[in-house]
Amino acid sequence: MKFVQIFLLLFVILFSLETIFAANEKQKLNFKDLELELSTTKQEFLLLEPIQLTVKLKNKRGEAIMPNSSPELKQEDVQLRVSFEDKKIKLPELSNSIASLMSYEKILTSERKLQYQIIPRGEVFLSSGEYSLTLVFYKGKERLMSNSLAINVVKPLGMDKEVFDSLKSLPNFISLLDTPGVSEEANLTDKLEKLVRDFPQSVYTSYIIFNLAEIDFSLGNYNQAINKLVSLSNNEEFPFFEIVLQRLEEIYTNNNDSFMADYYRKKLNKRDLRNTIIMSF
Repeated sequence: MKFVQIFLLLFVILFSLETIFAANEKQKLNFKDLELELSTTKQEFLLLEPIQLTVKLKNKRGEAIMPNSSPELKQEDVQLRVSFEDKKIKLPELSNSIASLMSYEKILTSERKLQYQIIPRGEVFLSSGEYSLTLVFYKGKERLMSNSLAINVVKPLGMDKEVFDSLKSLPNFISLLDTPGVSEEANLTDKLEKLVRDFPQSVYTSYIIFNLAEIDFSLGNYNQAINKLVSLSNNEEFPFFEIVLQRLEEIYTNNNDSFMADYYRKKLNKRDLRNTIIMSF
């Protein structure tokens, strides 16, 4: 009798473990029901200008993409291809990020969107010309391929060229959102702030303001950060608009100003960001 009870107990334990493992098990995506799409807010960007790339995975039947388990999508299953002139450029970090974010949880809706702010650095998007982007998901011999997205990067003209040339002349300049030494050298900060004053209508100006605000925020200079962030808080077309609202909500929360914190929280909640993940790259 004891043997039967022990056997039944072991059976129950094994069944429970199997149920738990099954619940956590990943499953392959069903490519035949899915569409993969790449898009941007515009087709033409100035040199150095961040590129907002949206990746959308959609179920053509309108059903949940993966309601019972998270998708099995390994890093080697995702490849973002970039073509420029005769070059084939790989973006492994971005491809890996897409794989990780698409597969980290169940997808209970009919579409999942990822938004990336690609900050030009290194060899990608730092030469003028037309770039072609294609995203591919692999499953054995099967593949799910996106549309071919064309992006045209152009040289700045007029006041934009003046700002561009000034930025490129800064010591150790890396990108619009990465200017080493700004937080330590007042002279460098003054140069950037002068560009903002002299060229308020330049495409680059909002990014310079945002860069300076992020530095103030990281140093705890909240009053200075607020002034800069508020100037960007009504421009919904600004690629980092959601981050601007998040920063303002966080600053006012830290300052125990519940009224203003709630104002920016509500403003952020009005954005339709359900099923959307936003990251900078």
